[in-house]
Amino acid sequence: MEQIEQIVKKKAPLILSSRFPANNPEAGEPTHFREKIESGQKKHTIRQNSGWWRAKAEKINSGEMALHLRSWSGKPYDSKQVEWGVYDKIGVQSVLIKYSSKEGYISVLVDGVYVSPDKLAHNDGLTMEQFINWFFPYADEDQEFEGIIIHFTNLRY
Repeated sequence: MEQIEQIVKKKAPLILSSRFPANNPEAGEPTHFREKIESGQKKHTIRQNSGWWRAKAEKINSGEMALHLRSWSGKPYDSKQVEWGVYDKIGVQSVLIKYSSKEGYISVLVDGVYVSPDKLAHNDGLTMEQFINWFFPYADEDQEFEGIIIHFTNLRY
């Protein structure tokens, strides 16, 4: 009998919100992130912890790990996680987003190159207003977000 070798990869879990957070004007409403990823509308997610995610991306792309997309089944941190997507290849890019409260202006640099904030928000599965509220919940202050884009598709900026 022929023996079949099965490779079990380590999991790199990535939890995506199924509902808007409590500090958001749309608190409790569905984000539809899962459906948007599955349809190809949401092409990436944006996270902090750049170094940690770069190391994970290297292991994922080398075949040592796989990215496992999950969502909470109910209340975050107080319910089971539902796994619904697995990726063997991902892309990562550094992102710096600055928000000016006076002008209500956002500037975006991806790997040091200007990117349209509207395009970034759209590819993240959000309207511009949702994007601002998600990343800058205290809109009366100038703010800055530095992180990493985790791509689910071949898109790169």
